[in-house]
Amino acid sequence: MTPLVLTHSDIQNFLRCRRLFKFSVVDDWSLPEPDTSALSLGTRVHAAVELFHRDGLDPVDAHTAMAQDARARTENAPQFIKDQLEVDILVGTNCAMAYRRWLFNEDPYKNWEIIGIERAVETPMLGGKVILRGKIDLLLKGTGPNDGQIMLDDLKGLSLDTPIPTPDGWTTMGAVREGDTVFDMDGKPCRVTAKSAAKQIGTYIVKFNDGSEVVCDPEHYWMVRSGHPVPGKGIGEIPLVARSIEEIRKTLIRGGQKHHRVPVAGPLDLPEADLPVDPYLLGCWLGDGHAYSGNITKSDSFFDHLERQGYALNMRKPDKRRPHVVACSPVGLTAALNAAGLLQNKHIPDIYLRGSYQQRLALLRGLMDTDGTWNQRRGTCVMTGTDKALMMQVHALMVTLGLKPHLGPHRAEGFGLVVEAYPVEISATTLIPFLWPDKADRVTGASDMRVNVSARRVIVSVEPGPDVPTACISVDSPSHTYLCGENMIPTHNTVATTRVDAAQNYVLRSYQHAVYAHTLEAQDKIAVTKARYVHLKKVRDLSRTPEPVIVTNVPVLRRTTATSMAYIERILVEMEALIRKNQPETWYPYPQDACGWCPYRNPCLLATEGRGAENRALADKFVHGQRLARYNA
Repeated sequence: MTPLVLTHSDIQNFLRCRRLFKFSVVDDWSLPEPDTSALSLGTRVHAAVELFHRDGLDPVDAHTAMAQDARARTENAPQFIKDQLEVDILVGTNCAMAYRRWLFNEDPYKNWEIIGIERAVETPMLGGKVILRGKIDLLLKGTGPNDGQIMLDDLKGLSLDTPIPTPDGWTTMGAVREGDTVFDMDGKPCRVTAKSAAKQIGTYIVKFNDGSEVVCDPEHYWMVRSGHPVPGKGIGEIPLVARSIEEIRKTLIRGGQKHHRVPVAGPLDLPEADLPVDPYLLGCWLGDGHAYSGNITKSDSFFDHLERQGYALNMRKPDKRRPHVVACSPVGLTAALNAAGLLQNKHIPDIYLRGSYQQRLALLRGLMDTDGTWNQRRGTCVMTGTDKALMMQVHALMVTLGLKPHLGPHRAEGFGLVVEAYPVEISATTLIPFLWPDKADRVTGASDMRVNVSARRVIVSVEPGPDVPTACISVDSPSHTYLCGENMIPTHNTVATTRVDAAQNYVLRSYQHAVYAHTLEAQDKIAVTKARYVHLKKVRDLSRTPEPVIVTNVPVLRRTTATSMAYIERILVEMEALIRKNQPETWYPYPQDACGWCPYRNPCLLATEGRGAENRALADKFVHGQRLARYNA
């Protein structure tokens, strides 16, 4: 029987998504360069670092040269491919800059001699039925105080990517540092006091009843209200308790109902920002303004309302086609919009999403007064638009105000057209999102049920997730919580001194390092004593100084190597059996945040069997909405 030849990337792809593994390994599909530009980002950064160690080339210069080559190969590609490539080059440049800065500031190779670069390793597994191939990025021999040590360096091009909101915008779990400022469950700023090492111990995808998802590891804790209230008491009177995700998973249903509830975070508590355009007027213009000027089209009564609020207006111009509305521009609005780069470019600048509570509320009220409605039957406030990126920003704005908005795309008809509409809906339980009396006076009080639903998210499932690195942080918040994910969901900090030690123990199980250490000792009699992960931080803004490289040092011990080898053998047994049988029903897609980066996204999404439809919806939701909007910003 001819042995199967697999790589560590193949294993990661298999654990991440079986259909990805089928396309790339079983079917051995090759794709044109433009389709793989996003994935080649990591390859270019990796190669640039290797050129530094092998040939002495500056990593930034090496990456720039490879980027030019990538541009040449995509010269005839569609524009969206070129745009994505430019984003990748920007990110890659900052990765290379971060690595260069780490080299010169930290001198990480002092007392180490490089004895191998991209050293090929082949490991027979399962009695020779599988050959596991890999390359050791850097193999180092200790000198001076490190004499007798052998270390593996593993270069990682991308860091942990769980979004974490900060007063300045967003960071990620991979990038956050001790001393950084994040938010607790009440929206109050708090300081990160500790962070664990990176660990790869498996994950769960935690899904909530509003569609939110967060990936966490099996050690994670959540602050939840569990169980059902006693008669005469509300859900809010159930104690808020920190429970492990394992406990939540095992007790997901009680009395036939999902009962673990995570409270919605409070509004972000931030100081007033220096904004280029009055936030209320900006909201009005974004809702019903002309793209090319500061004109807003509404009824006379609306402009009477603006004057009562103290805004000076230019002359009102009746709309000949619609006699019930007029067009009018507040004095100075066109110039302010032009200076802010908003004309012909409608969006909410990031600075507005981190303004004070009153500034953010004014922006929301401007949007809702011009483009929002009150749904009496449902008891909700709704804003609908066809600009997906803008509506996702409106959704994000509502989240910063302590609300739980729902974004539900659907097909809509109007003016003889069928379009994709993006309504964002909230319950007016903690604030009234209108300022204009014509709309604000229609809002009635919400029912107790509506208040309860708006104040919490229910955990509806806990499912095995992708095999990706994770980390934990500790914060100085009295509630020991911080916010995570696009919807700023409160979660419990899980790091104490003993937990950092536990995290280090889990890192020892990294199967890739374990396989390399096992092979070097078995074939070359080289005893590896230490491994190091080098994560290059993603920074999309070249005007910012590259952030420090994330470094995790791991001792390599025989007992943990044996544990990791046993783990990888169990995975290979399953892979080998499935590849030999190659049965279509075994290659189902696994929907996740990374779907949009997959080079096989289109053939996967054209598939109709299994979970293809769900995969398509999730990829569209995450990638072509939130993630690309953040890149473009």
